[in-house]
Amino acid sequence: PHYGCNKDCAIHRRFDRARDWVWRNVHGNHVPLPPVQPTIVISLPFANSHKGIDWFDDIRPALEEQYGALVHTVNMANITVPQQLHLVAECTVFLTNQGGASATSLFLQSGATALVFYDVSSGSKSRKMDQELYEGQGVFVTEWMQAKRTAPGTVLHVVEHALTRRGFYNVTKHG
Repeated sequence: PHYGCNKDCAIHRRFDRARDWVWRNVHGNHVPLPPVQPTIVISLPFANSHKGIDWFDDIRPALEEQYGALVHTVNMANITVPQQLHLVAECTVFLTNQGGASATSLFLQSGATALVFYDVSSGSKSRKMDQELYEGQGVFVTEWMQAKRTAPGTVLHVVEHALTRRGFYNVTKHG
């Protein structure tokens, strides 16, 4: 037990404390503001030996067609850790591969959505490695997607739902 509770509430409290400690040591007292305009960030994989990673080659064009300039594709290896944390903390929807590359998603604001793509070729073990952490943190919504197997239309539907859940309605590049 942690402060009188166990399981989910204990994980949530430890998660918040660890996240706050890292944020203060990287950014000082700067607190990210809730997004005024929705932002969709696609985190490209880097230095990754997983066979089942997704480069979002089919998904990126569909998102860009639907949402235009709201979509930002970023190679996280090319920006600093403080820049990564700031970018993620101010986005609405974050697409990333499961594993180490998804660690920055832990800095999403309350109510944001992480679309975490996992390798199905290794069976259910791949997803389960991160599942307890993601589903026990209680801050942002986690949507699990199969890498290389999730249709762009499915991703568009999940992104639309995530934006609507945050209060952004009818957000497309077409108005």
